[in-house]
Amino acid sequence: MKVEVKMYTKNLLRTMLFSLIILVFLASAFVPMMQAKAASDDTAFVSVSKLNLRKGPGLTYEVMQLLDRGDELTVLEVSSDKSWSKVETSDGKIGWVYNLYLQAGNAEPSEGTVIVDLLNLRVGPGSGYRIVEVLELGDEVSVLGRSLHSDWLEVEAESGKGGWVFSPFVAVSKDLADLPVREAYGGANGSPVTQRPLDIIVTIRDNKAVVDIYNFPTNEEITAELGLAGEDADMEVAEGKTDGKGSARLTFDMPRKWSNGDPVKSGNFSLVVFSEDSSFSRTASIVYVTYQ
Repeated sequence: MKVEVKMYTKNLLRTMLFSLIILVFLASAFVPMMQAKAASDDTAFVSVSKLNLRKGPGLTYEVMQLLDRGDELTVLEVSSDKSWSKVETSDGKIGWVYNLYLQAGNAEPSEGTVIVDLLNLRVGPGSGYRIVEVLELGDEVSVLGRSLHSDWLEVEAESGKGGWVFSPFVAVSKDLADLPVREAYGGANGSPVTQRPLDIIVTIRDNKAVVDIYNFPTNEEITAELGLAGEDADMEVAEGKTDGKGSARLTFDMPRKWSNGDPVKSGNFSLVVFSEDSSFSRTASIVYVTYQ
């Protein structure tokens, strides 16, 4: 009988060398959410099993149609708060959908390969969920999406069974930050919440950080600096410029040493992103874990 994978055995630690588990949240808004990056005239796809097409950009508007996973949509307009998109379906119906459940670009899933001896496929994104199947080293899976913090992946196994696996145990063909968020926002039943979306979302894998930025001033030069939580973030790690919607993506390799020469170890970090004149800034807290 196959046994439960134990994360902290010697062999597993070797396998997980430099793998990262990242839990990212904004200090000013704890409820996480990933926004779709679809812009006007983009093609997008439904990333959940069922999605309401509504008459307006809000939960109080009447549902016109129920869309299915994989349905292709043309994005005509994005709401001012970037939470909803006005879309046209393949049969010509026009309505509004919640951006969280859209996937921009290609609807085809990415491929993944199991890189540990045994890996539990679970019904939900967490170790407390029931095990559906136990995958083995080298098994191929289709990667459909990720959890809010990218620590779990929704996959479909070669057997046709679907579920969730712990992301550091799967080598994925696509950047995790580009995968759609498939974990329900606001609770397991997908119940909505009223807090605004996060302004900074950070995903780190194989020591490379991807920082997605929203709701910043438009067409503005920005800088990202990293530091230990509770101390000044004084190590510049990335620069960029926001687009006409106040969004940007920055990437950088996690440093091996701080500015004073001390090694970067597991711990709580702060990432500060600010405008060129420092009149606008936001901070993300990062729990950074390395396995060595």
